[in-house]
Amino acid sequence: MQQAIQRELGLSTLPEPADVADALAIAFCHFCASKSLIAKL
Repeated sequence: MQQAIQRELGLSTLPEPADVADALAIAFCHFCASKSLIAKL
């Protein structure tokens, strides 16, 4: 998950600790989902 978030957000280093990457992944999923819903309006 750390590497996926690093790649998707263009981070220079892995997010540490691993829990931070998990939290960012949840936030990123919500962002993408809301962007998708708004596009349907």
